Amino acid sequence: MKPAAASGTSKDAGRGGWFRSSPGSGGGGGSAFPRAEAALAVVVLAWAASLSIVKYGVGLGDPYAFNLARLIPASLILLFAVSRTPAVRKFEWSDAGPVFLLGVAGHVVFQVGFVHGTDASSATSSALILGLTPVVIAVLAWVTRVERFCQHTALGLILTMAGIAFVSGAEPNLSAHLGNLLLFGAMIGWAVYTVRGAALVRKYGALRVTAWSSAVASVLLLLPSPFLLTLADFQGAPAEWWYAALVSGIAAIAVGNMLWVYATGRVGPTLTGVYSNVLPIPSVLISWLWLGETLQNAKIIGAVLIIGGIAFVRIHKTWGSNSLPRRSRGIPEPRGIKAG
Repeated sequence: MKPAAASGTSKDAGRGGWFRSSPGSGGGGGSAFPRAEAALAVVVLAWAASLSIVKYGVGLGDPYAFNLARLIPASLILLFAVSRTPAVRKFEWSDAGPVFLLGVAGHVVFQVGFVHGTDASSATSSALILGLTPVVIAVLAWVTRVERFCQHTALGLILTMAGIAFVSGAEPNLSAHLGNLLLFGAMIGWAVYTVRGAALVRKYGALRVTAWSSAVASVLLLLPSPFLLTLADFQGAPAEWWYAALVSGIAAIAVGNMLWVYATGRVGPTLTGVYSNVLPIPSVLISWLWLGETLQNAKIIGAVLIIGGIAFVRIHKTWGSNSLPRRSRGIPEPRGIKAG
């Protein structure tokens, strides 16, 4: 359930053969908006459903095996898409280290924290905790001097952290609290991936960076698998486990990411960011309707604070973008959650 690395400029997302769009267009014209918005609607629904699907799937088998069963097919699909897309430029081996770092932060840390955290916690808490990713990205961008930090971002951070306190306080046991901690770590990993991946995305395009980093993560997660898993973990898994792993992996990681890149190239990162920030709402609704998860009053208060904090930061960035320094305006907007 995760987006591609930072979207870069809209021209970078649209250079590939699968995702052609007008270079440099921050907002498309004509039929660009309807198609892009339709793609974004599919992405939001895919990522929202993925949270509940993952929660359902990990309850049927080993979470680590489930992680491999969803990430590896998604990585193969992304690599196939790369093979069918003309390269923007030749890969420079000096970028191997940064790509490796992105694979560790954005896929290994995120996927392990996301899947195991969702297993211990709830799909509702997962959606709300991962939903504060844009605010953490803004903080990391300030720490790394990519963007300036203002009082609006600080207030948004305070609101979202207060929301996390309410959400975590509503958990029934220590295991759920630890699950929320893993989810928080996953969110940090994705935020690092987004901020540190911006330069590579502008250089090679979001599809290639996502495919390469996910392939690195697949290899890294496979290495310890002989010591953590047996064939019985896969052979003994019910059909529903396989369906959940393949559907959540292909829909959220592979197809979701590719549609995200397509939409970013059509209408720019600002509109795509707006769509990503509403992700907690359908995620909570789906987990309530499908999994029967209850919404305690504390979680409702936490949801209002988290969504309010995210919206506060997003509105300021959208309406106050013209006041940013020239250096910051070329940097991609902080992006929302990956769900998957």
